[in-house]
Amino acid sequence: MKSNLKGLLSRLNPYCTRALEGASGVCVNRSHYEVSIEHIFLQLLEDSQSDIPLLLAHFEIDIALWIKQLQQELEGLKNGNPGKPVFSSSLLNLFEDAWVASSVHLGQGQIRSGALLAALADNPLRYGGEFLDSIDRISMDAIGEQFDSLVEVSSEQSASSMSAESH
Repeated sequence: MKSNLKGLLSRLNPYCTRALEGASGVCVNRSHYEVSIEHIFLQLLEDSQSDIPLLLAHFEIDIALWIKQLQQELEGLKNGNPGKPVFSSSLLNLFEDAWVASSVHLGQGQIRSGALLAALADNPLRYGGEFLDSIDRISMDAIGEQFDSLVEVSSEQSASSMSAESH
């Protein structure tokens, strides 16, 4: 990975940081070797008022189907790891792409879950997985044009506002 890991992870908003911690826990419980994109997106979908569920609803994406597809991807991952998992290179690349999406396209000072979704949808070939077929209606441009209005009621909104005020 080209970026400084600690610096990149510090760009995650509090909600995404908690989701990454939860994803790591799920990874350990399942004895997976790597914390993957699927791990974190399943965690990010737990709060129905966060960016991703709001964006999926706007684009008329079946959230239950997407969760099922993500879970199926997890079932196919190699397990048996007795030690500590590492972050997959795809996940780290996604964080880099999401930071660019956040700062350049969405005008945000932190990586929100909406930026993770935008980065994922913007480059599906880079990230692979059948679960991406379900979100093919989403693009960086479509999210960027309406981001503020689409996520104004998001549970991540207040955390972003507080963070911006403290800087």
